[in-house]
Amino acid sequence: MLCRVPKDLRKACDKIVPGIGGMIEDDLLYAKVMAKILTPEEMTDWEFSMSFPPDVVLKLQKADAAADDAREQIDCEMFRFIHCSIADLERLPGLKTMWVRKLKAYADRWSRKQLQITGKRCHADVVGAAETSHGADEDSQDASSEGL
Repeated sequence: MLCRVPKDLRKACDKIVPGIGGMIEDDLLYAKVMAKILTPEEMTDWEFSMSFPPDVVLKLQKADAAADDAREQIDCEMFRFIHCSIADLERLPGLKTMWVRKLKAYADRWSRKQLQITGKRCHADVVGAAETSHGADEDSQDASSEGL
């Protein structure tokens, strides 16, 4: 579900403020830019210049200046969607790290179990081969003593 957040946000915001999505690849930065343009009163502690070079800042400022009509389209639901998306995207790297750590731990446990199973099979094969060999030796000794 979290993996869909960036796509859904881009789809919704590109309709309201077109042209920004192609300029910004990073999903979290895109969400912050959309929040700054569409809900500037809530993003007073972040500026475009904190994350972008001057040429991109100029383009974003032009889009921001032309977004008055777009701001009027922002209802409570869209406002919440934008800001919850930012929160989700900020958490996503930590969640991915946790998932990778859990998957590695699971793979390690599985690998150890496989080694134990393989080790038991090898031990059983060796013991079985030794018993078979020992049995064959007894048979050959029995055959030798009968021949005497």
